[in-house]
Amino acid sequence: MNGSKDRQWKHCIDELNDLRERCKNVFGTQHPTRHHIVDYWYGDRSLIWYVFRDRLGWDHRKFLLFMATNNLISLYRCSTREMYSGHPFDVSGVMSKEEYTACWNEICNVGIQPSTSTGANAEELFWEQVEDALNKMLRIIVIVGRNGKQIYLIDNDKCHYESHSRNHRHWNVKMMKHTRDNRWGFCLDTLCIPALLMPCNVYTHRRGTTQLDATRQQLFGSAFGNNPLVQH
Repeated sequence: MNGSKDRQWKHCIDELNDLRERCKNVFGTQHPTRHHIVDYWYGDRSLIWYVFRDRLGWDHRKFLLFMATNNLISLYRCSTREMYSGHPFDVSGVMSKEEYTACWNEICNVGIQPSTSTGANAEELFWEQVEDALNKMLRIIVIVGRNGKQIYLIDNDKCHYESHSRNHRHWNVKMMKHTRDNRWGFCLDTLCIPALLMPCNVYTHRRGTTQLDATRQQLFGSAFGNNPLVQH
């Protein structure tokens, strides 16, 4: 047992050192801070920001407010309605409820083709572009440049989605009923390094795919860059 604990701790330290060195390289500093991390994900060179700018026409301030609102909801672990209901939630410095709802309506409607259009004429789905941008940024930090033996875990998360089917029929997302909690939603696979549980890739199940299909696409396409359609 003690030997197993020692190996696990060594693995944690190795992963932490790998990530520290990658952050130094990517951020261009010997002393990475939270500021560098926030700037990487939300700054004016963020790949995710580029998607929102190009597809939705948002300015950077609107993007930052939207992300700050999302993060606050995640921090409070509440619904949008609960957060905007007042005490004890502090919503100063984030979007109003009306602004936030309008942003999600924009996201839901972007790229929807008329019923007369074919799939060949459709734009790339917005959420797929965001997922791709997220994975490219994760890949640079967590996967690229690592040496030696590497271990990864896949965590299958069942996400609830409270909406009518008409709102997601264009999205190419595999919707299913989660038996244990008796609710509908989609599945999201998160590839992570086990000791630190640091995510390095996310993959949403597409309509018509099996778990095996999703795992193959995530490992050999999205995460490790063997898909010729994915540019890194």
